[in-house]
Amino acid sequence: MKLSELPTGSKAVIVSVAGRGAFRKRIIEMGFVRGKVITAIRNAPLNDPIEYRIMDYYVSLRREEAALIEVATDTASIDQLRTRTGTLPDADADADIRPANGQHITVALVGNPNCGKTTLFNAISGQNEHTGNYSGVTVGAKEAGIVHRGYRITLADLPGTYSVSAYSPEETFVRDYIVRVEPDIVLNVVDASNIERNLYLSTQLIDMGVRTVTALNIYDELERSGARLDYDLLGKMLGSPMVPTVGAKGRGVTELLDMVVMAYEGTAPCARNVRINYGHAVEAAIDSIERRLAATVTADTNVSHRYMAIKALEGDIGFVTQYLPSESADEVVSFIQRSTASLADTTQSHTHTHTQSFIQRRAARLAEILHADLETFFTDARYGFISGALEETYTPPASTDPRSGRSQRIDRILTNRFVGIPLFLFFIWLMFECTFNLGQYPMDMIEGAVAQLSRLVSRLMDDGPLKDLITDGIIGGVGGVIVFLPNILILFFFISFMEDSGYMARAAFIMDRLMHKMGLHGKSFIPLVMGFGCNVPAIMATRTIEDRNNRMLTMLVNPLMSCSARLPVYLLFCGAFFPQHAGTVIFCIYLTGIVLAVVVSRLFKRLLFSGGDLPFVMELPPYRLPTLRSTLINMWSKARQYLAKMGGTILVASIIVWALGYFPRLPHDVEADPTLTEAQKAEYQQSHSYISAIGRFVEPAIRPLGFDWKMGVSLLTGVAAKEIVISTLSVLYTTDSASDDEHNALVASLRSATVDGVSHFNVANVLSFMVFVLIYSPCIATVVAIRRESASWQGPLASTRRHRLRYLSWHWPVFTVVYLTSLAWLMAWVVYHVALFFV
Repeated sequence: MKLSELPTGSKAVIVSVAGRGAFRKRIIEMGFVRGKVITAIRNAPLNDPIEYRIMDYYVSLRREEAALIEVATDTASIDQLRTRTGTLPDADADADIRPANGQHITVALVGNPNCGKTTLFNAISGQNEHTGNYSGVTVGAKEAGIVHRGYRITLADLPGTYSVSAYSPEETFVRDYIVRVEPDIVLNVVDASNIERNLYLSTQLIDMGVRTVTALNIYDELERSGARLDYDLLGKMLGSPMVPTVGAKGRGVTELLDMVVMAYEGTAPCARNVRINYGHAVEAAIDSIERRLAATVTADTNVSHRYMAIKALEGDIGFVTQYLPSESADEVVSFIQRSTASLADTTQSHTHTHTQSFIQRRAARLAEILHADLETFFTDARYGFISGALEETYTPPASTDPRSGRSQRIDRILTNRFVGIPLFLFFIWLMFECTFNLGQYPMDMIEGAVAQLSRLVSRLMDDGPLKDLITDGIIGGVGGVIVFLPNILILFFFISFMEDSGYMARAAFIMDRLMHKMGLHGKSFIPLVMGFGCNVPAIMATRTIEDRNNRMLTMLVNPLMSCSARLPVYLLFCGAFFPQHAGTVIFCIYLTGIVLAVVVSRLFKRLLFSGGDLPFVMELPPYRLPTLRSTLINMWSKARQYLAKMGGTILVASIIVWALGYFPRLPHDVEADPTLTEAQKAEYQQSHSYISAIGRFVEPAIRPLGFDWKMGVSLLTGVAAKEIVISTLSVLYTTDSASDDEHNALVASLRSATVDGVSHFNVANVLSFMVFVLIYSPCIATVVAIRRESASWQGPLASTRRHRLRYLSWHWPVFTVVYLTSLAWLMAWVVYHVALFFV
């Protein structure tokens, strides 16, 4: 029967995996191999995808992908299949591990997504890198340096990956980093609570022949479950010394670093070269290809010939041809793309042509002997090696009921088909309600401190341009933005909690079918939610989406997710004009961005990115209660970024806006006119300033939206950073006539602003302005991120800078700016006139 037909709560054993290409490669590497027991747990609220349990972890598949997996439920078939599992292939060992020389050690951290690798990296290095309880948090190599036992150790935190194949950018990144950078030690971080699946990557590192130390992370969960592991014996079998660690608590860090130093010096116990024996026929083919490669590969590579031979038999000839001599890279690429009509020997003149034909002949002949494709054979053999090793070293817990765990009890509520989506929407609404209401109290305190500082400077300084610059430009501009820091922190607290607890992955599980209808991939959901915090890391997180079309589509609609930089604008106007319903109005603004993302993605999918969608395969990690330390680290990281903007971009922009509004100064006759009040002189000064000229130049384009030139100027400056919208409004609208009874001078000025004696701001243009800020051109940092990420992916370690720059292009960033600004004008016009009609 098909896996998609397996009733909820039922178990089966995998017989075979149909299909081909990337999907098949990914799921067999994740453990969907012949003989493994799989359990159907539950359907998503929209009846698709489906959650399954395999090898003590949880993963979601769409029904159409599950239909490609054949399973058996009858007892006879299960017994027959199980006879193939649990064997330990022979391992040839070579204990000659020679110590390296020098006092500097380079260590690369690798591991499966969600194994706690970045948490362990933070515990070792003392850094505050972002962590999350879902896959794809680390999207590039992050480095740190420490000193331990007289050695300078450089740590590189690499992206989480299930294997070192070429299925996704992060897998290629990790493999290329290990091959090209050649770290002294590869620190293999393994989730001890899900050890069988995590050890698959370890078997690939064995094939690569790299020197490894294994960190059995999250070891406390294994102990609490009642399981037992003889990690010393397991380390001896795998040729890698193992150290139990708990990264979140810093447990085992010193012992792990000691083991790294010992492995570097060649004195670590269990450290030896292990060779997985794949059987007589395959080993003969590997030896034959090794000899052929030894005669053709370039002399300056340290890549194991055995590993190259295995990758070639697995069908990854592109990796092998990187080390074959050729006259140019283009020649090799064109050759790989050329289909081979026959497996017979050719008389090509190029050495790499002979080698590829030879490899293809060996692979085809082996497939006939083994009655299986070699990709599946190698995966089965590795999992067989793991099963045999664990049979001798691992005692599973007494209770294995997949429905008895804490995570499953929580999931019965949070992913329920009837209340799953309403609960998700409620959590989002609660986040914005708390952001406004709870943030109001510390915001009032900061506002009071800013006002006191302004009054102090006014008393201490004599009248003049310098005093005006400090009070109106710097304090008025920067202070108008810094008061929203508590609200930003509360927003990031909620986002960090969803990430660290594991709910973010469940939200993607819940929303996958809806995302699929939108034209987006289920994995697009996490970068979109990250966009509520900041669009720049959200754009970078799209690297976890394997298909380029889906990745590009997610990048183009991501700016519609209202980032935290826009939040101060909503808080200002909602606090001034919708104080009783501020949280609900902000929720509706965010919801508007989500709805627009749905419409735009459907349109772009049809017009720009048509084509098939990649399967949705995503691990559902167990729920974990976030530690206070990790939450505070994430909040402080965002606060630091926000405060850095205060002292950089926003400060400079505030000074520029103030100068453009301050000059040219009033004519002498106007300054000396006794009939004019100070407020009238200030109005005359502003209306004849340079910034007024700029604003009135763009005013005809925004007048249909209900905006005046001051609002237009704030939108122009907001292109640099959205927080500058507030600082610009503060400089342009705040006057000495603002009521002291109001809690905020800017709010008072906005409420009292008039045009020809009529109140300027009303429900219509306030809503129109917030919608425009929601949609229009993203900040410069986001545009640059789109430019960088939309470039054709050539790997992180391209040979030359010129080679990388060949693929960079500005056409997608420019397209993003144009389409978003056009859409913003259209939506703001609609909102303005509809609101006028009803109000």
